[in-house]
Amino acid sequence: MTEGERLVRRDLVAFGLSLGVAGAMAFGFVLVWGAPRLGVMWDAGAAAGTIGLLLLLAVFALSARPARWPRCGGKFFLVLHRWLGTGAAVAVGLHVVAMFAAVPFAVMLRYVEPGAPWYMLAGVGSALGALGAVLTALPAWRRRVFGDARRFRHAHMVLGSAVLLLAAWHAMGTGFHLETRVRLILCAAAVAAGL
Repeated sequence: MTEGERLVRRDLVAFGLSLGVAGAMAFGFVLVWGAPRLGVMWDAGAAAGTIGLLLLLAVFALSARPARWPRCGGKFFLVLHRWLGTGAAVAVGLHVVAMFAAVPFAVMLRYVEPGAPWYMLAGVGSALGALGAVLTALPAWRRRVFGDARRFRHAHMVLGSAVLLLAAWHAMGTGFHLETRVRLILCAAAVAAGL
């Protein structure tokens, strides 16, 4: 197998695994967690936000360090990290768009402006941080902003940790899918384990 074929295989395996993880989370979300049933767009937005948080937890759970298994040029988990992170950012983007589509703009604006509840501002900060993490991870930006890999890894880890904490605060504060004490404790334990 040539180097190019190995790279394509690595990307396809990581992409497939990422889709599988996202699909399983979506399926589990519908069957286990349920939805508040506040309208199709609202429910879709809530599901996208929850899936974004779960994908973000998966990014932290699966190390981004090079590994020899599976045989994908030793970079499988780096590629998986990239796909899961991108999937989390896309889910958060869908969450924001669906929520603004579900609620009149003037009403939604009250939840994202200064003076809004802290958990909603945490959601805004998390979404902006996720966008920053994705953009600064692009090779051209990464070289321009950070210069070397060590500084990038440190900044990316700190930004990612802040995004995870803010997203968890947002999810726990809204209480739509973490309304019971058991679910809150499980979410807090998952975030602590991810960090």
